[in-house]
Amino acid sequence: MVVRFYVRDWVSASAAVGLLKALEKLGQEPKEFIDGNSLIFEEKDIIEIFPSAFTKKLIDVSSQKNPKKDSFVDRAYSVLSFLQKNFYSNSPLSNPSSVPKRLEEKSKELEDLYRSDPDKAVFELVKRFVGDTFKKILERETSDHTCFFCGERKASIHNGEPKTFEATNFTPLSASPNTVENLFYNGKNNLYLCSVCEIVFYFAGFGFTKVDKMDNRYIFAYVSDIKETLRLNNTLEYYKGFNKEFVTSFLKDLEHHKSRWILENIYIVEVEKVSKVQSNIYSFSIPPRVAKAMKEYLPKYPKTLEPVFNEFLKYIYFGRSLYQLLFEILYGYFHEEELPDSKDSKKITDALRLGMRLAKGNKGLYPSLLFLSKFQEVVEMKDKSFVEKQVGWAYREGLQLKNALLKELGDKALDRIRSISYSILEAIRRRDIDAFQQNLIRAYLSVEREIPRVFVDALKDESFSRIAYAFLIGLNGTERREEDGGEAEETMG
Repeated sequence: MVVRFYVRDWVSASAAVGLLKALEKLGQEPKEFIDGNSLIFEEKDIIEIFPSAFTKKLIDVSSQKNPKKDSFVDRAYSVLSFLQKNFYSNSPLSNPSSVPKRLEEKSKELEDLYRSDPDKAVFELVKRFVGDTFKKILERETSDHTCFFCGERKASIHNGEPKTFEATNFTPLSASPNTVENLFYNGKNNLYLCSVCEIVFYFAGFGFTKVDKMDNRYIFAYVSDIKETLRLNNTLEYYKGFNKEFVTSFLKDLEHHKSRWILENIYIVEVEKVSKVQSNIYSFSIPPRVAKAMKEYLPKYPKTLEPVFNEFLKYIYFGRSLYQLLFEILYGYFHEEELPDSKDSKKITDALRLGMRLAKGNKGLYPSLLFLSKFQEVVEMKDKSFVEKQVGWAYREGLQLKNALLKELGDKALDRIRSISYSILEAIRRRDIDAFQQNLIRAYLSVEREIPRVFVDALKDESFSRIAYAFLIGLNGTERREEDGGEAEETMG
């Protein structure tokens, strides 16, 4: 009997991708199970193929070393315990109160195999356990309620109630009416679940890619085509998450396939596990204007800003202005002595810490910091060549004023520059153009120079941030070589 699993959203897509990855690990061809935007397979496959696929993929992703000194059951349980720490910690496949006992019962039939081939015996024991679990799910009686996910089969009955997609078995991808009441109609979970869909959903953990072992973060990319979704997540798994190499390569790949689907249809889901029973789920898409800026600028991402790369990604994916990130860096630079000097301080962000490190280096501010400004302006659909020209000009004006102050005031110049910088940074924070102009006037008068006319004309509301930040960085800038080896002037574009 042929059965079908429909892919209609990112949750069902993660289950479908997880199943396809597991089948591929077993040597099966994923495309043989894809029909349009759904999966098709024989019902007998659930018992004959799925347990082996689940087990092989689970052993692969769990990376359990299984020390030889552990017992047969302990080695098998260590594989299944991966689920307790990651996905579906209380599912029938990972419930800590029942799994060890069930493994113990099944291990007796495989003791001879364990003595001759321990690894094969562990695989076989886990496979039999998974297969037995799937079989019991399929053998449940059915209710009168139609499955919410396929709309074809009847929901099974479990513990006297219709089975639903709920928090007990499906954390972190589901919730309960007690914790997220507005997710359910009248506070009742109506996400009824048939046995076939339930089994496929247990593969969802394989669809996500773990990107941070310490923070327990997982990501999943979804588009409206299951083949492309599988391909995208295979790319994610290859690069192991959001790092510079991944993003640049990923976006080049997207550009190559832009004729097949639109950038704005990419949907990214991130799961952040807080504990076994609590998780945060974030989702976002990549608008074309952001993708265009990423494609244009990410290959040039400066070494100076590498400590805040993860923060940079969060800002652009969640639509926050990069000027705020730049402000934090500069605040850390100018207020380094006032901030707690502790790597463990939760109050110190990576951006503040970068600014503090630059201040301690006494090398001045590199123009590469203006990468953030230029990227933000392009995201806001400003003309790239005009922005780079204007930012470069403002930076050079700041640097020339610094040199003039050093020539005019000598040793007193640094204190004067710092005083002006504090006032300018505060004016930027308040978006106070008048205060910024007054500080410019005082600074230029102190070296008996006129403020360039083009400066006054350019200081309009829409260009204030990029000019003010560029000038401030130039005023505290350096003509030394960049940390990444390039000339400072060359980074201005």
